[in-house]
Amino acid sequence: MQKKTLYFRILRLLFYFGILIFFALLPYEAAAEGLFRCPSAMVGLQCPGCGVTRAMTLLMHGRFAEAWEMNEVFCAVLFPAFLFVSIQDTVVILTGKKTSFLEYVLKDLG
Repeated sequence: MQKKTLYFRILRLLFYFGILIFFALLPYEAAAEGLFRCPSAMVGLQCPGCGVTRAMTLLMHGRFAEAWEMNEVFCAVLFPAFLFVSIQDTVVILTGKKTSFLEYVLKDLG
C-alpha cells in the first residue's frame, strides 16, 4: 500500500471517530442555546440544514424522537448514510482490504 493511501485512511478514521466523539460529548443544551447558528436563521429563512447539529447531538445521546423533530431528512437519510460509509470504510481499513466504497467512489470522481 502506498504511504499516501495509508495516511489518507488514517485521516479518515480520525475524522469518523472525531465527529462521533465530538457530538457524543457535546451537551445538547450548548447546541440548543445557539452555540452553532445557521446564517440563514439569522435573517429569518429556513434552510434544509437547520437542526442538523442539534439532531446529531440528540442522536448521539440516544434521544431519537427529539432528533427526528429537529431534522427528519438528516435522521432518515444523511445520518444512516454517514454511518454506513464510516463503518464500511473502517472495516476495510482495519482488515487491510484494497479498496473501500469511499475510495472507489472518490477514484471514479477524480
